[in-house]
Amino acid sequence: MIDWDISYIQELEDHYNEIFEEHLNLVYFTNNFENIYRLTIRDKFLLPDLFHDVMLYTFNGINARDKMMYSEKELEILEEVLEEERINQRKKRHDAIDKNLEAYYEFLQEELREFIKKYPFWENVFR
Repeated sequence: MIDWDISYIQELEDHYNEIFEEHLNLVYFTNNFENIYRLTIRDKFLLPDLFHDVMLYTFNGINARDKMMYSEKELEILEEVLEEERINQRKKRHDAIDKNLEAYYEFLQEELREFIKKYPFWENVFR
């Protein structure tokens, strides 16, 4: 079981809900994290950048993804496919930050919209 720092995650959620057009529900994300993460690995779909940040908010500071057991196939996808995508995602994040804060927030929201477009059954994360 992952020891999420829910109070900090709720503060983060409140912060983004003041900025974003759609409602963000990070507690819902944490409650469904393992299912969401496994599904995206299987589909070779990179989680939105904001979710990668949330994965760091555990009481002992260990990334939530490092608290899971993976099959060999999942590890292969994580290491060979999604790691390259994550590098590209980080570059896009930095490019958006370099433009301005508004561009950064739009980058985050667009990734969340793409996630919901691909997985409409997880719409409670961002709607």
